[in-house]
Amino acid sequence: MKTVFIISLILCINIGNSQTTINNQDIAKARKHWKSFFEYAINNPSIFNNPHLKLIDYELLDEDQDMDIEGFLRLPIDSLQVIPKMVISEEMLKKINDGKFAESKIDLFLFSKLPLLEQYRFIAQKIYLISESMFEKVDIKLVKLNWKYFDNTFHTYCVVSDEDHKMKYDIILSNLIIYSVSARD
Repeated sequence: MKTVFIISLILCINIGNSQTTINNQDIAKARKHWKSFFEYAINNPSIFNNPHLKLIDYELLDEDQDMDIEGFLRLPIDSLQVIPKMVISEEMLKKINDGKFAESKIDLFLFSKLPLLEQYRFIAQKIYLISESMFEKVDIKLVKLNWKYFDNTFHTYCVVSDEDHKMKYDIILSNLIIYSVSARD
């Protein structure tokens, strides 16, 4: 018999932990529009399951004065860009396989330190998600997200849509996704 466990890394990984104060309904409301999501993330940094990662602020860019989507698509991923990855311990895998709640941890790694195959995956993800929106002629815009990780500040560019009010791509947020972990009984 095959059992599938869902581990939600974006916004919900700490739900069920008695120490958390995050409310599922608040998160669901915040995810209805990219602006409300960013506001929620700024005011509730614990959603990222890393006490050192904080979204500081965001700014919608003017494509005539700043950068347009095609310019962003051609922009290479900086070798110093940080990438989120879930740290999975043997203990966590055992709990998941036993059907128990397992608290995980998100850490950030330099893009240049990732294996080449993973680097290609991140590049392909960026191209696919943005190109898909462009192909579907979705009106997409760029938002500059300012982050703090420990004492370092950095920024990422997030692609959003005002048509469906969703975030389409960000190198940090797009990689804090829902993972499926399969286990055999």
